[in-house]
Amino acid sequence: MAVIEAIQTTYLENDDVQIVTFASIPATYEHLQLRVSTHDLYAVGANYLLIRLNNDSGSNYSSHFIEGYGSSTFATGETGQSYGKWGTAIGANNLVPEYSNSVIDILDYANTNKNTTVQYLSGFATGLSTAQNVKFGSSLWDDTSAVSEIDVYVINTPRFQRGSSFTLYGLNSS
Repeated sequence: MAVIEAIQTTYLENDDVQIVTFASIPATYEHLQLRVSTHDLYAVGANYLLIRLNNDSGSNYSSHFIEGYGSSTFATGETGQSYGKWGTAIGANNLVPEYSNSVIDILDYANTNKNTTVQYLSGFATGLSTAQNVKFGSSLWDDTSAVSEIDVYVINTPRFQRGSSFTLYGLNSS
């Protein structure tokens, strides 16, 4: 039987939060899952949800994803980035009660014999007819260190708004 256990939840009670950090993550689970619901202050329809592992800002991340945005589709891949693009954060030009949601699986995060891989599903639907979004992707952290810290932020230095929530879960098969 699979077991899922909440490790930590951060619920933002203030606006203008730049980064959310999960530190001292125990190496006692097979996988991690991060569930994120965000609204940020960036003035466009949507923004990338960015992640760094173990505070690594080197060019060690590769990401690729398929996205549907309004009536358009898009697919891309990037290598040698200083962050992983692991979802979508809805921007400030959308209504305040509207949030984007992401479910991010960090696989074999404590295995020091291989690089860390990630898969995610992200999206939102808003009152703006052009701002429906769904994104599916994966990423690689080119490092064999066990993951002990996760930093979540958005690009272009906008800030998360009050009401955004972040929960880290540990998953075991029994």
